[in-house]
Amino acid sequence: MKQKKNLLLLHGALADRNQFEGLVPLLEQKFSVHSISFPGHGIEALRQYHYTIESFALYVLDYLRTHKISQPLVFGYSMGGYVGLYLAAKFQDSVSGIVTLGTKVDWTVESAAKEVKQLDPEKILEKVPKFADRLSRIHGPENWRNVVISTGLLMTELGRSALNEDDFKSINVPVTMMIGDRDSMVDLNSAKAVSDLIPDSGFVVFQNTEHPFEKADLSSLAEFLINF
Repeated sequence: MKQKKNLLLLHGALADRNQFEGLVPLLEQKFSVHSISFPGHGIEALRQYHYTIESFALYVLDYLRTHKISQPLVFGYSMGGYVGLYLAAKFQDSVSGIVTLGTKVDWTVESAAKEVKQLDPEKILEKVPKFADRLSRIHGPENWRNVVISTGLLMTELGRSALNEDDFKSINVPVTMMIGDRDSMVDLNSAKAVSDLIPDSGFVVFQNTEHPFEKADLSSLAEFLINF
């Protein structure tokens, strides 16, 4: 029997591995699926890692070594997609391909500051209590505020140290960047410009699709990954 190819799923900011609970069953026939929580998310302890893209990438590399997983295909949603692109650019030969969905790639100090303004735990609790309750259930009532604040610090750092044109040009594995046509967080033109920098790259626009992963068409997404 032919061995299944490894597929690693990387979740978005403020989430954990359970973000993919509806997607995993659609992929298990084709792939050996690995979904992980980044350090400090869900029940995954922070340990020696930090809330930075680089540190999350190092955690992924440690996970791959520990589980003896060689060059998986990586699917990353939003922040997870950026970690995947970082791996492909900075640690070549660590992955065999990258697929992203809803990943913002045009980070600047100004754009990071705009996003960070929305990451105030007390304002979230006051204005969107249902979201605060969801974060509490994902990360624990004692930790969710820290996850929000730390994510803001990650974005601030990302605004200063984002991947540059040379990084994207250096990626030597196939990449497909996917974006919803109604994604208010990701600029379609900027994403397409970055996609064009990557030597072996595709660009897919999903119609009638917003940024939140729970609104994605999982069947179409699974079909795309299976055919990648």
